[in-house]
Amino acid sequence: MKETKVSLRYAKSLISLAQEKSKLEEVSADMELIASTCKSSHDLTLMLNSPVIKTDKKIAVLNAIFAGKLNDISQSFVVLMAHKKREYLLGDVAEEFKNLYRAAKGIVKVEVTSAIALDDNIKSQIRAKIGGNQEIEFVEKIDANLIGGFIVKVGDKQFDGSIARSIVELKKTFSKNEYIPAF
Repeated sequence: MKETKVSLRYAKSLISLAQEKSKLEEVSADMELIASTCKSSHDLTLMLNSPVIKTDKKIAVLNAIFAGKLNDISQSFVVLMAHKKREYLLGDVAEEFKNLYRAAKGIVKVEVTSAIALDDNIKSQIRAKIGGNQEIEFVEKIDANLIGGFIVKVGDKQFDGSIARSIVELKKTFSKNEYIPAF
C-alpha cells in the first residue's frame, strides 16, 4: 500500500512536468516502454530490487537499456528515481503514469478476457455498448479456462458472461438441493 502511494506521487509529479514542458505524448511513450520492459524482464526487476547492487551500477544498467530510447525528461526521471533509492518502483510508477495519462486524455481502458480470440464484429459491439463518444483502449486476453463467453472489465466494474462462472453458479444452486422435501 505504501509503495502504491509513493508510485502515484512520483507519477503525478512526472505527468505534471511533462504537461508543463509540452512533452506529454513523448513521456507517455517512454513510460509505456519502461513498464513493458520491467514487466517482461524478471532479471531487471531483481536487479532494481537488490539492496546489494550499488546505485551507480543500477544507473549504468538503466542507461544501457534505455540509451537513446528515452526523452530527456524521462531519462532524468529514471536517474532521479535511482538517486532517491526508489528505482525498485520504476515499473509501478510507469503503470501509475499510464493510468493518469488515460484519465487526463479521457481514455477508457476496457479489458476483455475470452476463451478464444474475438472477431472484429464482437469487438465493435463491445465498444458500442461501452464507449459512446469516449476513446477506448482495448486490451484482449485469452484464457481457455473460461470455456466460452467472456469477461469485460471497465475500471472497477466487471461483467462476467463466461460459461465457467455459469457452471459455478449451477453448482451452488444444486448444492442447496431445494427439491428434497423436508419432513
